[in-house]
Amino acid sequence: MNHRQLRWVLTLGVSSILTGSLLAVEPFEMIIIPDSQRYAQVINHGGPDLFKMQTTWIKNNVANENIAFVTHVGDVIQDNSSLWSYADQVIDELDGTVPYSITFGNHDGGAPGPFGSSRYQNYSWYLGASSDSLAHAQTFSAGGIDFLHINLPHNPKSTHLTWALGIMSAHSSKPTIISTHGYMADNSSGRSSIGQNIWNTLIDPNPQVFMTCNGHDWVSRHEVDTTSNGRKILQIQSNWQQSINGGNSFLQKVIFDPDNSQIRVKTYSPFLEMFQTDYSGEFAYSATFNTNSITIGNELGATNRQWNGGGSNNNWQTAANWGGTAPSAGDVLKFFGSTRKASVNDFPAGTSFAGIVFRPGTFSNGYEFTGNAISLTGDVVNMATYGPNTPRSGPAFRLPIEIIGDRQFNTGDWDMVIDSVISGSGSLTKTHGRDYFRGSYDGGVNIGDLYFTKVNTYTGNTRVSGGALILENTGSQNLMPASPEILVDYNAVLRVVGLQNGTLSLANGQTLRGSGKVSGKTECPTGSHIAPGHDSTTGTLNLLDNLSMQSGSELEIRIGGNSSGEYDALSVTGSVALNNATLDLTNSASYTPQTGDEFVILENDASDAISGTLLSGIGSDLASGTSLSEGKILSTDFLGSGLSAQITYLGGDGNDVSIKILPAPGAPVFDSDSIQATGAQTNLNYYATLAGSALDGDGDTLIYSKLSGPTWLTISPGGTLSGTPANGDLGSNQWTVQVSDGNGGTDTAVLEIEVTARKLVGLWEFDDPFDLTKATIGPDLQLNGYQDIVAGVSAGDGAVKISQGSHYNLAHGIPANGGGSSVNEYTLVFDVSYPSSSQNSWMCFFQTDPNNSNDGDCFIRSSNATIGVSATGYSSWSLAPDTWTRIVVSVDNGTSYKIYADGAQILNGSAQSIDGRFALSSTLLLFADENGEDAPINISSVRLYNTALSATEVAALGNAYSVDSDDDGIADDADADDDNDGMPDEWENTYSFSTTTDNRNTDTDADGFTDYHEYVAGTDPTSRNSVPVFMIESPSGSSLASLKFPTQSNRFYTIEYSDTLAPGSWTALKPIFAGSGVDHETSTSATPEKRFYRLKIDTP
Repeated sequence: MNHRQLRWVLTLGVSSILTGSLLAVEPFEMIIIPDSQRYAQVINHGGPDLFKMQTTWIKNNVANENIAFVTHVGDVIQDNSSLWSYADQVIDELDGTVPYSITFGNHDGGAPGPFGSSRYQNYSWYLGASSDSLAHAQTFSAGGIDFLHINLPHNPKSTHLTWALGIMSAHSSKPTIISTHGYMADNSSGRSSIGQNIWNTLIDPNPQVFMTCNGHDWVSRHEVDTTSNGRKILQIQSNWQQSINGGNSFLQKVIFDPDNSQIRVKTYSPFLEMFQTDYSGEFAYSATFNTNSITIGNELGATNRQWNGGGSNNNWQTAANWGGTAPSAGDVLKFFGSTRKASVNDFPAGTSFAGIVFRPGTFSNGYEFTGNAISLTGDVVNMATYGPNTPRSGPAFRLPIEIIGDRQFNTGDWDMVIDSVISGSGSLTKTHGRDYFRGSYDGGVNIGDLYFTKVNTYTGNTRVSGGALILENTGSQNLMPASPEILVDYNAVLRVVGLQNGTLSLANGQTLRGSGKVSGKTECPTGSHIAPGHDSTTGTLNLLDNLSMQSGSELEIRIGGNSSGEYDALSVTGSVALNNATLDLTNSASYTPQTGDEFVILENDASDAISGTLLSGIGSDLASGTSLSEGKILSTDFLGSGLSAQITYLGGDGNDVSIKILPAPGAPVFDSDSIQATGAQTNLNYYATLAGSALDGDGDTLIYSKLSGPTWLTISPGGTLSGTPANGDLGSNQWTVQVSDGNGGTDTAVLEIEVTARKLVGLWEFDDPFDLTKATIGPDLQLNGYQDIVAGVSAGDGAVKISQGSHYNLAHGIPANGGGSSVNEYTLVFDVSYPSSSQNSWMCFFQTDPNNSNDGDCFIRSSNATIGVSATGYSSWSLAPDTWTRIVVSVDNGTSYKIYADGAQILNGSAQSIDGRFALSSTLLLFADENGEDAPINISSVRLYNTALSATEVAALGNAYSVDSDDDGIADDADADDDNDGMPDEWENTYSFSTTTDNRNTDTDADGFTDYHEYVAGTDPTSRNSVPVFMIESPSGSSLASLKFPTQSNRFYTIEYSDTLAPGSWTALKPIFAGSGVDHETSTSATPEKRFYRLKIDTP
């Protein structure tokens, strides 16, 4: 034997000697991922990816947490096989990182999805699967121990159990953990029948098994049970799916600590960055570790005493109430059952206990604690589920409570009432609460809520991580005034409507934080703070009523990106009063702002304007306390970016506080050298704007102008584009446009507008009783048959009833389109009703065969008044008789066929072929059918478009009662200028002018200025004493002339002079400038003997 061989033999000998004992090892962990089935729904409702947070956290912490294995206990998805791709992507984080198993629950569809045996074939830790790939086995090594893990599907079949027995027999020397889905009893103690079958078959007979993991039922809990030969089994049920946000990303860390002979369990959320420390989430057992076995011992920690109410009174010190042994200070008090629910703490005031636990069940309603004050060094948890939707349904504490350390109150699925003062130096976190991730919960659902009714004095922080903390005391506006911070986590609720005036008034030095909801009014007096998000996570704090801040209060915003959720924000559904509160802006990540970024830091309810403004604080290079008025540049080096930042109170949807990043100070800059605009149609007034297309780092008012390009377009100083393109302007039109800042800084860009033929090619309104078929736009209709005048949609509106067997011929004139030789893209709009006499009869809208020799192409069905035809399908919506309705048929052959009623889509029909049945030849028949399926129908108007209108364009048309005075395709109620006379409807309504009649050349007050001129000048068109004013004063002996005139804040002004009045002789005295709302005065130097001045006023 050579020396190398000898050393090898000796090594084997040492290994044999050490069998059954372990060298010193570091603790290692197994991670339990609970039911994840709700997390996809959270994402669908705008929430974060909480499942991915779990696996990403595991991947990033394998080394520093010493994670040896991961087990998912089932219900990976929720009854939808399409979700497997999402789960696959999430679990990918674990591949190649750590051994893991995926258990299949009752909502996983009975199939392994992407987690069949083929996924694991290349992993050395994988041992194989059952024939249907629903049961799997793995091995992992940690701490000198080779473990066996088996995962079984929900309610495993005998074949799964037989297969598992074979695996266990082949690895009988390995300590074994079994994971499955359903195992422990629901909302009770012990095992379910499914769990008992697994126990009888795999656990009780096999000494290698020491631990089980499962999910399925809603109470996360643990038990140790003893086999028939006296071996203890640690059984852990992990499931938070019923709690807020589908589980809040909680997972469990099973910590194996051989050196200290312990197995400890901790529950952690990487989303909340929080441990759940109550009895359901944190516990420990003694354990003896050997290489081929692990023996579970006793539960560690404080002694547990369980109330059974068996004594002759209700006192806590009565031993008979606790099964013969009364608790001592430092014990955990457990309550279960329905005997003597009203009990009295007769221990000396201040006696401390290590926690209060309500065991699983439906018994906790009616528990009421009174008597002397207690001190809590542990948490309060109600492990019961299936609570009723009634307020204050669970236990009530009516004795003073002192909290020591960081204490949690886990309400479970039952409300909990603290009708006493909470004192102490500790912090308080309200956990659990049912799942309201859909966003509708506002604290009024009454499942798993915690109530405060007294003004508490504890001095630690307050946190609401699940459900609602409900404050009810009409004599106070703050029930935790000594708590430095109130944190409301995502979708959790702080309900304050039960306080005085329904208002939470923060205390001096108190901060309201988080990304949850405050239901009620919020006031921020001097010294208080609002800081959305928490710790390292930015977020949006939702205030579900009015917000009133005061001078000396602060709004603290962190910016870590330019997308919603990457920066802090407030969302307020009521009114907002800022009242000179201070705005602090900081960078929360390595994010560098970019030009054009915009941060909506306060999203205000659209119906309420913001009152007041903010003052500069951190993040502004203005002097602290400087008023941040509308458009103020708050920094010229925002967060070290070298760029300017501007505040506006008109951001977002028009009344939000936002911060916009501008270029560095200097000349203005267009966002792009090429600006594209659309929507221009021939012979139709066109409006758009350049406003917002350029930015200025100094915050100067920007002035736009046209340097070159077609003459049909006018550009106002404020950037408004207006004009009417003619037929000769079809196609691409280009202009060189300029923006200036009034201080000599300019930039140019190319503006391109594509002009298309007018979409509306035909309009027939039947308003002329002497010529009913006359067209308002397009060719006249040709009547074939009979028509009668009937009452229209409203008084003065014309309409006809076309008889059965009658129709209109329409030579529409639309050229071939849509890629064929016929008209394949078009839209027909009908304002129709039908008389009761036509009910249960077929009625036809149009016929594409000009000879009317086959069936019509769109009907009102006789049986149920749905709309369509067999080829395209029928709507589920029905047209009632004697009801004026706007029916829109939008056709794009080869792509779509859609029907709308009063702007809402009622049919997404089968698209038809190009140049097929639904293509138009040169003549279209309206209301025609070849065999009498065209009962009488009433028509108020018909429109024809040469394209398939989009859903947005259809919505703009409104309903049959909508009026489009200028025929621009936008109903008057959605059109800012119904009559296109250049004067907005809002302004005309102010002076009781008609919004449907062009009165731009009317001089209502006969003062020499038309109504349009007075609109531009900002004067009153109904008062002769209100006229545009331009005064020139030149005091005797002075070489100066003074020009004075009033200005409006939303107008632009140019002063020009000429010595001759000759065309082209006018020269600007000073560059165009924006009005400020006050009188303007300009002085000029000595002038010739004769000089003329004029003032030009422009709208934005």
